[in-house]
Amino acid sequence: GAWGLKGGGEGKVGATLYKKSGMEEWETAVDAFGKVSPSKYSNVPMTPGDRVRVMAPGGGGFGAPSKRPAESVGEDVSEGFISAKEAEDKYGYPPE
Repeated sequence: GAWGLKGGGEGKVGATLYKKSGMEEWETAVDAFGKVSPSKYSNVPMTPGDRVRVMAPGGGGFGAPSKRPAESVGEDVSEGFISAKEAEDKYGYPPE
């Protein structure tokens, strides 16, 4: 992923994942359809009940996560941008 600046973390890479109807696990196009590339493919057969998850890549962070104001981290948790566990692990935010 993209690099961070001034102590910021690395950004996440993007992905397109598939979950076939009745399956438990998400898979890449390589695993689900036998494609050569996980990002460059076409003609994937979808059936009713199949699901697609598109995860956009993110940019790197700016500044050390530990320096982020607690109220901002708490707001991210309450709005569902990150989980309480992520807030504790990445930002040192106290668990609820």
